[in-house]
Amino acid sequence: MKQIPLTEDEKKLILSLHEEGKTAPEIAEGIQRHNSTVYDFFKKGNLVPNSKPDIFSENEKEQMKELYIRGESLEKISNKFNCSRAVIKNRLVKMGIKIREQNKKIFLPKHIINKIVDDYQHERCSTYELAERYGLSTTKITSILKENNIKIHPVGKKYTEEVVDEVERLVGLGLTGREIAQKLDVSEAWISYKLKERDLYRERGPSPNIRRNDYFDNIDSEDKAYFLGLLVADGCIRENYSIHLILQREDSDAVMGFTMYIGAEGKFKFLHERRDYPKWKKTYGVRFKSKYMYHSLLQLGVKPRKSGKEVMPDIPEHLVPHFIRGYFDGDGLTCVGPARKYSGFCGSKEMLVSIQKHLGTNLTIHEEKGTCKFSGGIQFSKELYDYMYSNATIWLDRKRRRMDIICNYSLETWPRNNIIPNRA
Repeated sequence: MKQIPLTEDEKKLILSLHEEGKTAPEIAEGIQRHNSTVYDFFKKGNLVPNSKPDIFSENEKEQMKELYIRGESLEKISNKFNCSRAVIKNRLVKMGIKIREQNKKIFLPKHIINKIVDDYQHERCSTYELAERYGLSTTKITSILKENNIKIHPVGKKYTEEVVDEVERLVGLGLTGREIAQKLDVSEAWISYKLKERDLYRERGPSPNIRRNDYFDNIDSEDKAYFLGLLVADGCIRENYSIHLILQREDSDAVMGFTMYIGAEGKFKFLHERRDYPKWKKTYGVRFKSKYMYHSLLQLGVKPRKSGKEVMPDIPEHLVPHFIRGYFDGDGLTCVGPARKYSGFCGSKEMLVSIQKHLGTNLTIHEEKGTCKFSGGIQFSKELYDYMYSNATIWLDRKRRRMDIICNYSLETWPRNNIIPNRA
């Protein structure tokens, strides 16, 4: 199939995004073109594509190195860091680590083996506890014990299924792994292992202090309306009082900004969500617990398992555009392809009807696989743009950039974005 030549506007946009540090695949996604089209453009223009920044810190790479030297397999290290075996192997090779032959036996110093055996016999440690203590796998610990003719003692009363159920209950109440381990006299490693079996999370370390737990009590400012819209679209709350906001990694500013607006202090858990579907984009999000804020959000119509049940909250009329902009940044539709450009929304029918009422439009709402959506072309997009961004000081750069392309506006001639408060 013959490749459609790039337009002059697309070439300018490619150069602009390239200067921002975007990689070729990110640029291709932004202009709705194939990766090869962008790479060909770079090749003809003698441009060097930007490399993707390493997602691992120096400390994480040192952990990989230490785990591998201690005998952990590439498979288990990759599971720990939520990536593929090839990625781990590549990082180790770059650090000068020679990759072992597959299934090659790992030899530990004799004094380490003796210490493991002694701890197991005299301290009655479990294989999970020894694995955590020596940085080895439970399989390796068991193998060492059997090679030294040590009988593996039974799991014991404290490791029954009733105890596992109690662990799950305590996790639901918000206790950390260390607190649960002390309460039930079990190891943190065993807790992690059992929760992983049941596909559950556990909190690590002290919960953050939220100085503004009453943030959503009174929606009286642009930032409150915006982040409420973003949570309705891309956030969720759970019955254990946890609040989640998960976005594309490119939109991490919104996650950081939200934590700053609510006054989060102390240890705060940011996470790279692990997905079972390789086509899903990499994400960045935050999870914390606040019983007070949970109930405030319930009063505003945000409910657990809200997908397809979103509702427009009762907030002051002059703040509705900011709420809709937040909702658009989460569940808004944009297409910037060369053949067709449009924007719109998806969500529950009740939410979409409310949005159209505020926009003064009457576009057809389509329902597909339980999800409703509507969209309009360039003229509608310009009206939506004016409605959402007039007097706005908070938005997602990625979504506004796409709206600029759809409306044929100059790229990024915007006022300062305060999605992160007091940003210089």
